[in-house]
Amino acid sequence: MAAMDNPDVLLQRAFNVPAKKVFRAWTDPNELERWFFTDCQIDAKLGGAYRFNWRAKDNPNRDHARFGTILDFESPRALSFE
Repeated sequence: MAAMDNPDVLLQRAFNVPAKKVFRAWTDPNELERWFFTDCQIDAKLGGAYRFNWRAKDNPNRDHARFGTILDFESPRALSFE
């Protein structure tokens, strides 16, 4: 039950590429669709809204969407969203 007391998830990764390139991959709709999602919308700024959609080719029951607000935006160093 302790895991339910703090449901936040922190994901950190290190890439051997310039920070600007990684940041763009998470904030540019074309890059997001290239690397992660089947379609997305993002207003890449502090307080901006986003919607990320995944569509599973093999099983439509696995399709899902995530949406919310950008909570931290400091290009190209910090990005946090709900």
